[in-house]
Amino acid sequence: MLGAELGPASSSPAHVFGWRIGEVGSDWIRLELRSKFGLRANLVLRVRSEFFDFATFVEHCGAAGRIIWPCVVPIHLVALRYLLSRVARVPLEDAR
Repeated sequence: MLGAELGPASSSPAHVFGWRIGEVGSDWIRLELRSKFGLRANLVLRVRSEFFDFATFVEHCGAAGRIIWPCVVPIHLVALRYLLSRVARVPLEDAR
């Protein structure tokens, strides 16, 4: 939809849900994605004892990206709320 350059949707040592694994730490992971339309995005997830932190970083690399991203934000927020509500129901030890 966004011209995203996704990897395999199935399990892969280099991808999570098609997003490329950029970096991994002991308690965090950074996923990255590029779009043909001038967007670069990073998702950062850090797992702590009873909580997790999640952040989305989006860079507009051209006019198309600046136009497209505001249109995508509402969809992104709905999808994010849905996914995070599902993750919140999974016991932390099962999510690792």
